Amino acid sequence: MGISRVREPVGPPCGRTGRRGLALAGWIGAVVACAEPRPPEAPGVIERDSAGVRIVENPAASLGRELDVSPEPLLTVGVVEGAPEYQLFRVSAAARLSDGSIVVANGGSRDVRFYGPDGTHRATVGGPGQGPEEFRYPTAILVRPGDTVQVQDFMDRVTYAPDGTFLGRVTMDMGALQAAVGEGAFSENGLWLSDGSFFTPAYVRERRTGAPIAGAPFRPPILALRIPGDPSGADTLGRFGGILQQYVEVGGGPGAVRAMVPPFGASTLWAHGAPGGTMVIADSEEPQVLLFKGDGSRVVVRWPGAREPITPEEVEAWKETQRNSSWTRNQLPQLERGWAAMEIPAQKAAYGQPVAMGRDGSVWLPESPEFLVDPARFLVFTPEGLLRGRATLPGPFRVMDAGPDWVLGVWLDENEVEFLRLYRITE
Repeated sequence: MGISRVREPVGPPCGRTGRRGLALAGWIGAVVACAEPRPPEAPGVIERDSAGVRIVENPAASLGRELDVSPEPLLTVGVVEGAPEYQLFRVSAAARLSDGSIVVANGGSRDVRFYGPDGTHRATVGGPGQGPEEFRYPTAILVRPGDTVQVQDFMDRVTYAPDGTFLGRVTMDMGALQAAVGEGAFSENGLWLSDGSFFTPAYVRERRTGAPIAGAPFRPPILALRIPGDPSGADTLGRFGGILQQYVEVGGGPGAVRAMVPPFGASTLWAHGAPGGTMVIADSEEPQVLLFKGDGSRVVVRWPGAREPITPEEVEAWKETQRNSSWTRNQLPQLERGWAAMEIPAQKAAYGQPVAMGRDGSVWLPESPEFLVDPARFLVFTPEGLLRGRATLPGPFRVMDAGPDWVLGVWLDENEVEFLRLYRITE
């Protein structure tokens, strides 16, 4: 796959922009600058078009709507003990086909499994390896026209027929991708979208010499790039902030300064799922998300909300969770010094992660910045950016796919065993 070099576009602050978007200052800022003043009380959803971007302002009344979730799942896949094809571990993606069949990427075994509408196992494909039909680690599933299943394996895309028949693999040319990103940034992940284009977050390289030094909290800048199937160029969707972090002192000797991530901080997330190449980019610094359509149109979706303060008790509970994690065993003294030195943000992120987009284009945002809580509460938006309301499900629950009247995701029991669950959703 050849990809031409990307250059930052420059456009006017107001009016319709070119296909390639706005300059590094960000098209979001231009939209805000050109937007009309928000009325003090909105009787309903307000839609405005400014700088060629549609803006959807959802009123506070939308937050009061509670969607009806079926009391029991319509379908459950998974077992604590039993046949291996029903044991789920590190599920990274799942999607529902038009006939109700379900496809699951089981990261623990690095394979993809096909289940019938009743949850009966039909086929398992893949396995660990680097061959055409093997996976280094499947990370995303996308349903394309005709129920063709597209599985993302690191930066490659692997396609299957609905019955699991292997159709082919497209390998990303990493050299061409880096040439597109340019010398001032680098790319290490991305998403193949349903229209055949490729989205990648390009991390801007730090310009420094020597080892990092302790300093103030920061969010590393990210350039959101969309590379079309015809590699004649790339669109710069905008500039965003990465996960909140801070370089702090953790002790003498090598590695005396390291990057630490404070609890409940803001970050930028992205998801796909809808046909036509639509995707969502969500910066949790503010109660808003951005929809990017395959035809180049863009929608800013907002809703009223105040970020909650972070209490000392919540910080201590977060630290205790880290102390009990296996990854901290050999570095706990350094982490404790780092936690004592890092600055805790005053407020939580506006919403949590992961963000999900259903195959119908709906967007699901976890309300709580705390990861995997019970119950699991989500803000649910239509493909047009209208806030349907809140959905509350038994948690911990991660949304994987959704339609107008259903949601599919992974639920964890008290022993953190994974089960795939399908619930009905109604107004």
